[in-house]
Amino acid sequence: MNALDHQPAPAAGHAPEPDPRAPAVYHALGIDSGGSGVRIALGPVGPLGTPATEPLTWHSPSPALVGEHGIDAAGLLAQVLPAAQRLLRQVGAERVAAVCVGAAGMASLGDDLRARLPTALTDALGLRRLALAADGVTAYVGAPGRRRGGGHRHDRPRYRPR
Repeated sequence: MNALDHQPAPAAGHAPEPDPRAPAVYHALGIDSGGSGVRIALGPVGPLGTPATEPLTWHSPSPALVGEHGIDAAGLLAQVLPAAQRLLRQVGAERVAAVCVGAAGMASLGDDLRARLPTALTDALGLRRLALAADGVTAYVGAPGRRRGGGHRHDRPRYRPR
């Protein structure tokens, strides 16, 4: 047995030290901003981009505000960044590899989001990849997954194949 085989438990409120022998774990953050609120999910990414485990989630029933330049990026960031950083601390990570933002009105009301989110998210979360998309696109992309687009657990298909 060597020193790496047994490590003391982390102090309360601190993430455990990573095992230097373990493979790198990358996390992806999904952000959904719509009329019914703002939701985020953070999860580790497995081979070929598949989810490694169920993501940690957070939601606010308050939607991002719409201002003079469309959806207010500062208001959305004020909701999302503290929540994302809390989730990152829960998993013992400091940054994410990728972020996807789906927003209702991204095409027509997303000028402020497109101008401010890339730099703000990169600076705050250290991401390497960013996708900004209208909610219709993210719903379509999410549809082949385990749940219909939008990802609400209470959603049920309107029909079932026989």
